[in-house]
Amino acid sequence: MRFAIFTHVNHHHQDGIYFAYSPYLREMNLWLKYAKEVEIVAPAPRASKGKRNLEGLSYQHSDLIFTPISSFNLLSFYAVLEALFNIPIIYFK
Repeated sequence: MRFAIFTHVNHHHQDGIYFAYSPYLREMNLWLKYAKEVEIVAPAPRASKGKRNLEGLSYQHSDLIFTPISSFNLLSFYAVLEALFNIPIIYFK
């Protein structure tokens, strides 16, 4: 079974491993135990600088695909206009 996660959570990328908010990852890892493939569709991850102790706060799955999209918000008029431009692009990704 292929499992897709569509999220707005910020991710960090370090040494081929994706990290995110720890309570969120604990919940996702419970679901990922039952999937063969996992695809995460989220805003592009930021590269983590230096070696930080992030052990235990990463996705626990061997077949993980990360599809980056541009982030958007609807907090101002200009942000809404930008989102109207970005949403079709995100949809076709």
